[in-house]
Amino acid sequence: MKKLLTALSVLVLMSGCDNTTTDTLSCNSTTTANGVTTKTSYDIEYQNDDVKYVTITYDYSQDDVTADDEMDGVNADTDGLDEDDTTDNDERIDSEDVVDGVVGDAIDGTVDGVRETILDIAGIKNRYENQLSTYDNIEGFSYQVDMDSDTEYRIIYEIDMDKISDSDLTTFNVTRNFSDIRTNYEDLGYTCD
Repeated sequence: MKKLLTALSVLVLMSGCDNTTTDTLSCNSTTTANGVTTKTSYDIEYQNDDVKYVTITYDYSQDDVTADDEMDGVNADTDGLDEDDTTDNDERIDSEDVVDGVVGDAIDGTVDGVRETILDIAGIKNRYENQLSTYDNIEGFSYQVDMDSDTEYRIIYEIDMDKISDSDLTTFNVTRNFSDIRTNYEDLGYTCD
């Protein structure tokens, strides 16, 4: 009888103490600048205060060009072809005009902080293509281009915290501490729920 109770106790303990479930927090932001709408989401799987897995999605869409954007004599300069723009480019572009919307929030800085040029989808794709090859040998990090057209581009990064090194984590502005990562994204203006 004593052996039976011991065996049952062990089974109960083994089945009842499985504390491997994870929770998920999603942090999102949508910005529009220079004709590009950027939706960024961070899906964070965590257990207690340890981040286990992070999925980051950058979703870009080029706004439609309207008739007002193509001038034909109306609001044109003296040659009748285009609006006269004598404003210095640096004066017109500020932090709200950065494609990403918030300076410093992109995990890899590929598009973040662009101030000298106005990017379109082709420019964004080109910047990612140039950067992604530098990530090919990072263990615990993967990416996939989920959508690629003339007007839409979506790229998804996945980070496995059990496999990635601490030094590689700094590249992506990600921490293993759940409280810290949540505070960081909320401070940058993301809505987390």
